[in-house]
Amino acid sequence: MVLCAICKRSFVQMKQFKTHFTFYHPGKCYICPNMDCGRTYQLYNSFRRHYLKEHSDSSMLQQASSVQDFAIGQETSPVNNDPLHNVCSATEFQIKENNSTIQSDSKHNTPPLSDSLGQLFSSLYSNPHLPNNVLDTVYSGIHNMFTMSIRPLLPVTSSSAVAKLTTDLEMFSSTYKRHQFFESKGTLVNPEPYTVGRRFDYVKKKGKTYYQAVECIAHKIPIRDVLHKFFSLPNILHETIDAMKKLMAHDTSNSIEHYMHGSFWRQKNHGDKIVMPIFLQIDDFETLNPLGSHSGVHKLGAAYISLPCLPYYCASLLGNIFLVLLYHSTDRVEFGNRIIFQPLIDQFNDLFKHGIVFDLPDFKGTIYFELSLILGDNLGLHSVLGFVESFSSNFPCRTCKVEKKVMANQVYEDESLLRTESNYQDDLKTNNSSLTGVKEKCIWLDIENFNLFSQMGFDVMHDMHEGCAKYVMCSLLVVFVDKMKYLTIDIVNNKISSFQYGPDKKDKPVTLAMSNLRKGNIRLNAAEMSTFCKYFGVMFGDFIPRHNKYWQLYIQLMTVLDFIMSPRFVSEQIDYFKYMIADFCEMYITLFNQSLKPKFHNLLHYHSAMLRFGPLRFLSSMRYEAKHRFNKLAAKSTNNRINMTLTVARKHQLMLNDIFLKETIRSPLSFGGQAEVPVSECKQILDQMQWSDITKLYKVSWAAKCSERYQVNSVIVTAINEENIYFSKIDDIYVDGVSKISFKAKPLQTIGFDNHYHAYNVLDSLQSSHIYIDQDTMQYPFLCNCVVIGHNINLPEYHIVLSKPI
Repeated sequence: MVLCAICKRSFVQMKQFKTHFTFYHPGKCYICPNMDCGRTYQLYNSFRRHYLKEHSDSSMLQQASSVQDFAIGQETSPVNNDPLHNVCSATEFQIKENNSTIQSDSKHNTPPLSDSLGQLFSSLYSNPHLPNNVLDTVYSGIHNMFTMSIRPLLPVTSSSAVAKLTTDLEMFSSTYKRHQFFESKGTLVNPEPYTVGRRFDYVKKKGKTYYQAVECIAHKIPIRDVLHKFFSLPNILHETIDAMKKLMAHDTSNSIEHYMHGSFWRQKNHGDKIVMPIFLQIDDFETLNPLGSHSGVHKLGAAYISLPCLPYYCASLLGNIFLVLLYHSTDRVEFGNRIIFQPLIDQFNDLFKHGIVFDLPDFKGTIYFELSLILGDNLGLHSVLGFVESFSSNFPCRTCKVEKKVMANQVYEDESLLRTESNYQDDLKTNNSSLTGVKEKCIWLDIENFNLFSQMGFDVMHDMHEGCAKYVMCSLLVVFVDKMKYLTIDIVNNKISSFQYGPDKKDKPVTLAMSNLRKGNIRLNAAEMSTFCKYFGVMFGDFIPRHNKYWQLYIQLMTVLDFIMSPRFVSEQIDYFKYMIADFCEMYITLFNQSLKPKFHNLLHYHSAMLRFGPLRFLSSMRYEAKHRFNKLAAKSTNNRINMTLTVARKHQLMLNDIFLKETIRSPLSFGGQAEVPVSECKQILDQMQWSDITKLYKVSWAAKCSERYQVNSVIVTAINEENIYFSKIDDIYVDGVSKISFKAKPLQTIGFDNHYHAYNVLDSLQSSHIYIDQDTMQYPFLCNCVVIGHNINLPEYHIVLSKPI
């Protein structure tokens, strides 16, 4: 006999349990019901093998195969060996022999069929690849299975149960009814349309074409409803408030590690209110082929919000970046920013003034929200903030009023030219964008407590990875291949193709074409460019002589990039960083006789921005542009191009509905195949980790936490001090099955940092002893890539590249 660990139902046969689990607990893990075990399995066969082997002896199996009746609750019912009867029993109705009545299993805390179907269709809707007609096909299959296979097997006396099943199925017979079900559960927040203007277009009616005025529609999502449902998820609000308290209690004199550590947020006085900062990111994306004949026709603009104060494990999840506005890009150009973004302005003001009232078990009170930063790429920020959108104009910078001809050689920020509220008002009165760089008054000034020049973000992704780094790396490759002959394009591409990228393999660069490089174009996206720069030193360092002046520019580029992408810094380092940027720009001008592009100029303002906003890596557009992917897939999954903003916005909200319906964001811990740890070894590990509240551990082949996937033989950082960084190679991984990860690792001997390769030089340690590491206490929880440089087989020499700057 096997017990369902979720709803506590018992079954005499494993196949009965499997039918029940598939029908009533879809998507759940199989949990061993034995109180002393509690192991979880993703696959039924793995669970079955474990249960029959560990918790069922031969006598029990023999008894289970011969028994003729089994208990359900306090009553018994005859067991029919006919497999069709088992299908009937899987519908979870209890047949009473004395009066032939059928009762629902609600007494056993089994969820009704409508809830199970709701979760099934919610999961299907959350897949952006699937169009609506696929869900209609799924429903037809379920309906036919019930009508033709299950219903005929039910007793004649079960008419009430049949009627209940039929009613539950009917609730999902159409798209409209499915949405109605989600709305009744309170988990679906529908997008709301609003008219932004009118245009004349050809409209076909009854076979005839008319030229008439049609409304231009955009869609907004109620931010209040989304945030209320999100923070009503179990423990989210409580964990977020705790995270905010820790952030505000942090001593910023030691380090600055978060936006809330920056001077801009620290100087705000909210009194006794609990105020959460909100980031707004605005960007355009192409829903169809950007190189096709219809490019631009269905180009959409999206506004997203994110909450930087969320707990670390869920702050960067794409599901926690919320779409709040969707419009056609051409409508913004034609009708202006005011009419497009006014609904957002009104919502932000409402959240700042009135907040959201929560009445939860762990929190009762009002949470207020304040728009803290507006993010986006350079063109996007200029367009929505009212600055000129041409970077070849006389005043192309939104932060200062430097002239274009001065910008070409400027390597230090001129504080006297910084834009302020006073000179901004003068520029508005001048009303000449060619003399001021200001095209129109910024509409976001209507938001309460908003300061334009203190709340504009900077985008590392476009300024560095798709800007300065591309200019520099393209010029270096041309010099090394064409001028100095250290490399050939075949060597470069062979190295790119064969190199082991370790934890960065998903962002492996593509091969390059010399014709494009000579034109100043290196065709890599931001993630690929980041990987290429990171490993360029260990890939080609052997080919380039030390102290080569061009190679020194690469080292300077990586020094700047590491500082910008570092998750923490000390305020005293900012002056050094300012001179670091100046040296980098001067080297580029001197070596290549090139004038500085506007993206180089943006770097001059980074030092002051870091003091205001904290590490700039957290303001990058990379995660927001990854969010575009789901909207693009949603648009491509349908052939309907009518009201595209509604199609994409509704699909996004259905993806969010799946999170709200299942009341879970994502498990903080996932892992691969597991094996039980012997008691003696388990005790030793628990003593080393000082885990007094854990009694059982499992050895796994891999484990993932906070988007970092650890595997056996991965290299991790075990200690960081002022003198050096120390590494270890993972031999074994242990988990408690809930949230804890520990490693058994062998230390490596760190020789030092090799500036030429821009990597750490290490050797295999001669010590055979292992160390145990708690993942939660690691100073640097990210993986490293270990690359063999030397050729000594007995004592090989490695170079370690950090996946992210320290």
